[in-house]
Amino acid sequence: RVVGGRPVKKGDHPWMVALAVGGNTIFCGATVITDVYIITAAHCIRNIRIEEIEVVLSEGNHVNMEPQMAERRRLLYAFIHPRFHKPRRYNNDIALLRLDRPLRISLDRTPVCLPDPGRTYSGEMAQVLGWGLTSENGTKSSSLLQATVPILSKATCASLSGFMKITDSMMCASPLSGGVDACQGDSGGPLLFQREDGRFTLVGIVSWGIGCGRPYNPGIYTRVNHYLNWIIDHTTDACYCY
Repeated sequence: RVVGGRPVKKGDHPWMVALAVGGNTIFCGATVITDVYIITAAHCIRNIRIEEIEVVLSEGNHVNMEPQMAERRRLLYAFIHPRFHKPRRYNNDIALLRLDRPLRISLDRTPVCLPDPGRTYSGEMAQVLGWGLTSENGTKSSSLLQATVPILSKATCASLSGFMKITDSMMCASPLSGGVDACQGDSGGPLLFQREDGRFTLVGIVSWGIGCGRPYNPGIYTRVNHYLNWIIDHTTDACYCY
């Protein structure tokens, strides 16, 4: 998914990248946070050898693209959060990936800013991006899509059937009426909040959900500011946007 999304204009989200295997088969999204690190969901890479993963840096249409149309990187190593547990509703679903060589930072390739520590972002509107399914039983999008979703409070999310075990490291986002959401294939991609100064901050990472776009079944995201210390501790050779 993105369910209920619209195509991203070239240059709008220069921090968005795709994770691919076998050339052009995109399986997850990721976000550039420095010139050498990207961030994604742990469940995206848990069962894949990093030698098999390509990071696709070009924007827009990534499906069946010609190789010369996309800038690519390989990975040196990955940090999966040590307390990630897939059977437990993807708690601590976060991973850092070190690129094999630095990105050329420019207007077309810019790291996203990290979020404010301690801020819940409840009630704010955010944008989710991805190349995933466009409906629960649909097909993948051939273009990068974005959708605007409200960030729900933990209390609201925990009151919904099936979401009682939401942890402090998770956040929920989607209209309760349904119809706009992330979906299969969007995992690892960003949930972005635009600050008053116009800069975008990475507040969430697409993690899991019950179906796609169902009423009263919001998408669940890894809460990035819950992991700021972990991120900084594992990327001491990099600088960030705050």
